[in-house]
Amino acid sequence: MSLYVDIEKKLGDFQLKVSFEANDGIFALLGASGCGKSMTLKCIAGIERPDRGRIVLGGRVLFDSEQGINLKPQERRAGYLFQQYALFPNMTVRQNIRCGVRRVDSGGRLKSGIVCRFRRKKNQRVDSCGPLESGSASRFRRKENQRVDSCGSPESGIVCWLRRKMCLRGDGVSGNALTSERQIDAMIRALRLDGTEDRKPGQLSGGQQQRVALARILINEPDVVMLDEPFSSLDSHLRFSLERDVRHLMQEYGKVVLLVSHDRDEVFRMADHVAIMDDGRIETVGSRYSVFMDPKTVRGAFLTGCKNVTECRPVSFDSVRADAWGLTLDTGRDVTGKFHVGIRMHDVHIRESSGQIRKDRGLSAIPDSVLKAANFEAWREQDSTLRTTDFKVERKQDSVLRTANFEAWRKQEGNRNVFHCYVTEEIENPFSYTVMLKTSEGCEAFGMELNKQKWDAARRKELDVYIPAEAILLLE
Repeated sequence: MSLYVDIEKKLGDFQLKVSFEANDGIFALLGASGCGKSMTLKCIAGIERPDRGRIVLGGRVLFDSEQGINLKPQERRAGYLFQQYALFPNMTVRQNIRCGVRRVDSGGRLKSGIVCRFRRKKNQRVDSCGPLESGSASRFRRKENQRVDSCGSPESGIVCWLRRKMCLRGDGVSGNALTSERQIDAMIRALRLDGTEDRKPGQLSGGQQQRVALARILINEPDVVMLDEPFSSLDSHLRFSLERDVRHLMQEYGKVVLLVSHDRDEVFRMADHVAIMDDGRIETVGSRYSVFMDPKTVRGAFLTGCKNVTECRPVSFDSVRADAWGLTLDTGRDVTGKFHVGIRMHDVHIRESSGQIRKDRGLSAIPDSVLKAANFEAWREQDSTLRTTDFKVERKQDSVLRTANFEAWRKQEGNRNVFHCYVTEEIENPFSYTVMLKTSEGCEAFGMELNKQKWDAARRKELDVYIPAEAILLLE
């Protein structure tokens, strides 16, 4: 199953223009509020009509502006979990879930449970469990060779999984499917709604309301499930627990899942692929690892959690100068066209190795061969008449020695991107410290984050830090 989306829609001054393709698994749209994430889902579901474009789900064209195709929402087989859940306030949990159970009408089309109840009021023939049962529906099922329950509803793969998970049996007969009520019971257990079956939405917590809405969607195994900020209203403990449940359900579901969120941690834990959205456009798309490792844009860096971002200018093929920080960063790759640089706080490390330059940058930390070469070069720059044979380390001024030694040592392989910094501020977090650092040449501070035990052992006013070249984000 795959979903192809290429649409445009104008809303006042806002222009939505997105194009992406999602395959089986969880595909996340990560972006700030107002960037067009929810509008994209509404266009896919058929709630909003794009001005131009094409939407194809599993080979079925849902929308095509050129061909004049625009399927109704109920014909798209798209499950949409709204931010506000859209539960019926006058119905119980069981009744809300039952509304989502689709039936086959006399024309072979799927109808929702609420439509079936309306038709029963018109004295149409129903089976012993309530849903409409017609000869043409039976012929439709035989034609499609679907496995059906005793109420005539096609049994979905997710319900089969729930049967195995809950160890449920169908009417005591081998191979029998669950009835609609048993499907509802299984879904209630799977989403931990036991004991709430007879409650109405106003008597439920926010997390329980969300799970009811999710159960109503999943019970019919739609071709695509769209989750619009599904965990935003939940407390952290319940969010983490429900994330795991939903992720497992979606893995068993095995089709396309679109997740919309502004929470980078939630997206990273849930999604297989990620698209970063900003101002109605998709800036970056790829696997979650590739996007988080290289978000490519300034907005993408912020959305994926990078807090150290500043302007830069290329100074060589593979180096940039971040003037605000007073750092020249060796990146090990082409920096052409890159005007911003980002460094994640956890990628700034206290320099700790056997060859580490000591706090006072004394000579004993530098290998003798490097020391002599650096001393001579620094001394020669001050006295052009100096000959190599006149070289004496002890004659050098200490300030010149320190600068030359440190710069020569830093440029050696394995010691690139080592900088001497001053601590300007310590910010205590629940389980870590954020340490703000400045260099002697910088006018702005950048942050380093490390656990409390490590900082308690290393705490000082001045320190040397190391930034791996591969951890430097080059941004457009």
